[in-house]
Amino acid sequence: MQFEKTFCCLCCASAPLSVDVRAPVSGYCAGQTIPIEIDVDNKSNVQLHLVKVYLRKVVTFRATMPQSSTKKTKHVIVETKEGPAPANTTKHWSLKLEIPSLPPSNLVNCSIIDLDYDLKVECVVSGVHLNLSDKKYITIGTVPLVEGAVPPAAVNGQPVVAPYGDPGQPVAQPTSPVQPPQPILPVQPPQPFLPSPTPSAPNYPMPPAGGEAPGGWVMPAPVPSPYPHPAGSGPAPAQPFPQSLYPTLG
Repeated sequence: MQFEKTFCCLCCASAPLSVDVRAPVSGYCAGQTIPIEIDVDNKSNVQLHLVKVYLRKVVTFRATMPQSSTKKTKHVIVETKEGPAPANTTKHWSLKLEIPSLPPSNLVNCSIIDLDYDLKVECVVSGVHLNLSDKKYITIGTVPLVEGAVPPAAVNGQPVVAPYGDPGQPVAQPTSPVQPPQPILPVQPPQPFLPSPTPSAPNYPMPPAGGEAPGGWVMPAPVPSPYPHPAGSGPAPAQPFPQSLYPTLG
């Protein structure tokens, strides 16, 4: 912010008073410090008493019912000041503003409340002359700005690994060592699969009931059914009686 003013007395005008107020960036977060540089070139015959710098919170409230209305409040969060600068002198001051814990700017999800912050500068002069004042809006966020150094030129097209905390810099990804190509071996055709032959049991004739089967097994003999069968029907088939399945000895 730059101020310049000439002071008049009747028809006589003095040389100008010039004030230059600078801050490095327009965005900060809670806990940071705002460095402010002030240059004063007072060529007038009026003394500059003080240069005051305020950090203010500006809240705008909006109402739509029963009628549209807007209300704005301004609250000073922190302030600093420096001076004086007598007539026909040059001054340079370095000030600092410590930012306390504050909610961030721009309530984008709220349609009835706007939250902003500004830096107001006021130059207080002597006599009956009007003071000089101006303001600039700043942004209070949650992530501080980091000034990263310019990375050196990449070697062989590989990105340079940036130090931790420098955003926006390329980070080299780990790569595995390159293996030499392996020779391709001829593929043998698959061999046909032939199932192994399974020996089958010899086809012996079925022995009669009660007889002895090969291997010493005894075939069970049929026994008559204990249940009567209806008249006119043939005899019921004989039911086999359980016999021992163990081979006979001797």
